[in-house]
Amino acid sequence: MSQEPSPNIGGAIDIWYERLNYLEKEKAKIASNPSQKFDLEYQIQECRQEIQRLKDDTLVRHEFSNGSTTLSSPEDEPKQLYRKQVYEMLLLGNGKIASEKRMTLNSFITSVKLTPESAQIIEAEAVQLYQEYQSKLKLFDQLLQEAILYAFINK
Repeated sequence: MSQEPSPNIGGAIDIWYERLNYLEKEKAKIASNPSQKFDLEYQIQECRQEIQRLKDDTLVRHEFSNGSTTLSSPEDEPKQLYRKQVYEMLLLGNGKIASEKRMTLNSFITSVKLTPESAQIIEAEAVQLYQEYQSKLKLFDQLLQEAILYAFINK
């Protein structure tokens, strides 16, 4: 079952596919210069890796946002639900949990009988996941800018 990527990621994947097609056409044109051919092969491999990374990222984000991660036991379900809520609040708050959202989280902790220690661990994991997401997003933005610049320079 294939999942549709978000419009931003889907557009990024399309751009990488366009770059890949362009590079493969350029490689077919170049027959005699080994260094150019090697450079193009490297760039083609880089495109394929980036496309796969974006697809993997999209799948992980989709599973996380839909709560479709597998639960190992019924005791883990409240933890997973709490993790999802924390992550959503981090996304909405640009990496921070607003005070009114904190009250909602505290109420949820009480209602599902999570220990404060478990809640802190889950929040720390969610913050780390959010920070990793932001750093990947920053890297992706940089690579996308380079790909666009490359396409314009080499037209």
